[in-house]
Amino acid sequence: MRVSPKVWLGAMLLAATLGCGGSGETLIPVSGSVAVDGQPAEGVVLLFHGGNGVSTATSDASGSFSTVTNGESGMPAGSYKVTASWPEPVKFGSGGMGETPDTPDRLGGAFMVLGQSKISVEVSDSTTKLPPIELSTK
Repeated sequence: MRVSPKVWLGAMLLAATLGCGGSGETLIPVSGSVAVDGQPAEGVVLLFHGGNGVSTATSDASGSFSTVTNGESGMPAGSYKVTASWPEPVKFGSGGMGETPDTPDRLGGAFMVLGQSKISVEVSDSTTKLPPIELSTK
């Protein structure tokens, strides 16, 4: 099933806004790295879906990321299913005012649907670094 990048981006923004609902849980500073086809990938958007909400991260040029929950660094301890998207970079000046560009997912939507993504991670009070997340365009 193909999910429109606009729909996925909207869901990601809603999840980031709602996050863990301000439950007062302790956030653990967690970082990691993501690679696509064995190479570090910049701009991969990751959503960590846990029992109490969603944490987010976006990879930098080295493929490294740090998690965020409700706008604060870190994520609560728990089990998470991970969804991912790797949108094409947005070229400014290409759309009309107020228009959101519909950029394709360079991963072909393979990791965007929660029930289909096979990526999962565990975060404990002692977790500081997640195992590398490997994605493929093939």
